[in-house]
Amino acid sequence: MKKLIALFVLCLPILLSSCNKELRNENKAYKYFRDHPEKLAAECAVRFPVKDSIGQATIDSVRPAVNVNQQPKIDSLQEFADLLLARLDAEVKSDHRPPEIDQYKQEVQQLLKKITQLKKDYKPCKPDTVFKTKPVFRENTARVEQLNFALAREKDNVTRLTTELEEARSEKRTAIWIATGCGLIAAALIIIRIRR
Repeated sequence: MKKLIALFVLCLPILLSSCNKELRNENKAYKYFRDHPEKLAAECAVRFPVKDSIGQATIDSVRPAVNVNQQPKIDSLQEFADLLLARLDAEVKSDHRPPEIDQYKQEVQQLLKKITQLKKDYKPCKPDTVFKTKPVFRENTARVEQLNFALAREKDNVTRLTTELEEARSEKRTAIWIATGCGLIAAALIIIRIRR
């Protein structure tokens, strides 16, 4: 008899562990993926790809331009040269014309050509440089999925516990009504006995 009990005690864990097919499959999968980590990585990459999302742009710093706008000075120089040329033209038409007027007129015309060339070659000021960053958020979808499963499991627990609480409240109400009914019946029987 003792041998039979010992044999039963030894065989019971083997029978129970062999019946747990899900546990065996998990162990096989664990061993396979332990031996072939590249297969595990490929499977995880397919099922849980990393998602990137770009956040709101923020201004880190502003570097002011180091140049000065010279355009107004060039414009005023051209206006002055135009005015001087107009006055020289007026002098040429007058009767009291000094002999140096033609020479001055040629110099002013050369000056106007140089100013025009300067205006063509002049490049406008560079704007201030603004440095912005846009953060990139990488979503670990495997972790998100794991947390979603945990959340669903907790929601199921909350639903189960809420149902159990409602059942317990209902049973309590029923017990109170039964106790009240029994108390009333007992009181009625006592009253009837006292009257007799």
